[in-house]
Amino acid sequence: SVLQLLVKDRITMLKSLMILLIFCFIILCTATDDDDDDDFQYSKGPVPNHFYRGQRYPDRDENIECQPIKLRVARGSRRYKELVTYSGNNIHFIDSNSRIMTSRMHSRLNNLAIRYYQLYAVKILVLKTWVEYPDHSISNTSLHYEGRSVRIHITSQNATRLLKLAVEYALFDWVQWHVDGYAHLSVIPDVCETNVDIVFIADQSG
Repeated sequence: SVLQLLVKDRITMLKSLMILLIFCFIILCTATDDDDDDDFQYSKGPVPNHFYRGQRYPDRDENIECQPIKLRVARGSRRYKELVTYSGNNIHFIDSNSRIMTSRMHSRLNNLAIRYYQLYAVKILVLKTWVEYPDHSISNTSLHYEGRSVRIHITSQNATRLLKLAVEYALFDWVQWHVDGYAHLSVIPDVCETNVDIVFIADQSG
């Protein structure tokens, strides 16, 4: 009947519109992530040829460069379940919590670890990433509470080469040779934090 044809056409149109919207959303997320990387790298200035203890790059506050935390991620929460656990063997981790991080941190840290091992045949040692609140060794606004900062063991002999690789190769958003002697590396929040479920409307019009 005419009514059945109209209903079928409407369902087909809704399907097409839904697919188009989902496609646009995915493209927007990908483009935003790439643009963020370009903008951050463009505005930071030249990478130092040599890092000294206490130096940061870029020379701005970590929370300004990487955005402040929105909340302290609690174990078992929805946000905690969105974090990624590093399961590879490219890195030495001091404990199980130091394997937990955001997707962006996981990507940057993995790239850094692989490249550093290729060049120097040494695995990096991670001291801290995500931590549970309260951790009295860090501030209440630390990016560690969202899994967006990592501490890496360094020495005066390898500090500059690791930090330069972190910026130039792994594309970390902010790095510092901390005054306490470790490398402190941070990233901005993941761009797309919500999973997109594609739902197709069943066409039962016959």
